[in-house]
Amino acid sequence: MQERIEGRSVGLNYLLRAARPIVDAVKEFKLLIPLIVAYVLAVEVIMMVLTNRTSGLLSGYGNIANIWHGHLLPYLIHRVGPFVIVSAMVGAVWILFSHFYRPLPRVSLSHRIIKTLKFATAPERLVRLCIFIMIFMPFMTSFSSFKAAIPDLAVREWDFTFAEIDRTLHGQTDPWHVTWALFGSPSGTVFLDQVYSSWFLVVFTAPFACLYFDNNASRRVRFITAHALLWMVLGSAMAWAFFSVGPCYLEPIYGVDAGFAPLMDKLYAINETSPLTAIVLQETLLDAYQGGVGKYEGLSAMPSLHVAQAVLVACLAQSYGRIAGALAWGYATLILIGSIHLGWHYAIDGYVSVVMTMAIWWMLGGWQRQVQVPNAA
Repeated sequence: MQERIEGRSVGLNYLLRAARPIVDAVKEFKLLIPLIVAYVLAVEVIMMVLTNRTSGLLSGYGNIANIWHGHLLPYLIHRVGPFVIVSAMVGAVWILFSHFYRPLPRVSLSHRIIKTLKFATAPERLVRLCIFIMIFMPFMTSFSSFKAAIPDLAVREWDFTFAEIDRTLHGQTDPWHVTWALFGSPSGTVFLDQVYSSWFLVVFTAPFACLYFDNNASRRVRFITAHALLWMVLGSAMAWAFFSVGPCYLEPIYGVDAGFAPLMDKLYAINETSPLTAIVLQETLLDAYQGGVGKYEGLSAMPSLHVAQAVLVACLAQSYGRIAGALAWGYATLILIGSIHLGWHYAIDGYVSVVMTMAIWWMLGGWQRQVQVPNAA
């Protein structure tokens, strides 16, 4: 009888230890989960009431096949895949560097590999990543559907107002004239185009890297929550309230270039000899917008999520040290310049994004100090 009780006790302790990473991860996401649930429900209600359609979340997640083929597999390939590849490459380089160029302590290469694998497969890291994917995947489905519906929901267009604000702020000159004075050569424009295109890799990899490698729980919570709030507040609420399509779409959608036709002519001229990713994406989004087939895309300029998320990564990087912060802020600055130079955004879009992102980052830091979120997991 005593042996049976002891056996049950051992089994219970094993289950508790196994469940501990899950419990810790759920606690870490205790603010993020209700925020996402509230957002998803709000999107469903708004779309059903105002557009007589849904986000597709319920039907898209109705069975295992839809979840796997329509959502999870693409998410793993396009979001998690780049993170795994980059992490594996960096890890391999670090192992070799540590073995051949750091003589002390001298250990075998196999020992370093095993130690790195133990770090990479730590249950708490894997569980954090898995739970984040589970809650963020449906969230992004709702966001994408809502973004595609914004043109139908908007009560007015702000493009010409923002263009005029830009001129007022920049001495009655469109800001793109300034960027083209600095980066107007084909090589300069191609450089900005490549930097701007790299945003997807940087911004979608950053949350996984933070969750997986950062041992500071407070910083993880702050960054991931801010990351979600940018999609909610800037990418949804403000994009709806201040709907605009951006300089590159003024002429094809409204039939008025408002002074941006020369900008687009310059971009297309360079695109003839040096293909620009921006032109390809702009034409793809325009085709989807005009054809009504862009279920997971939409046109929305104000505010700029490219700038906002790049600034958020800079705020995170700054907490790691001056060098990381300087590099990240330099990158965010190039994203802001590229958003204007490539015709995606008005300058005011980026300025508002910078202010709002830093305000959200600051407020979350204040909230953490109030509730005393622990600094280490």
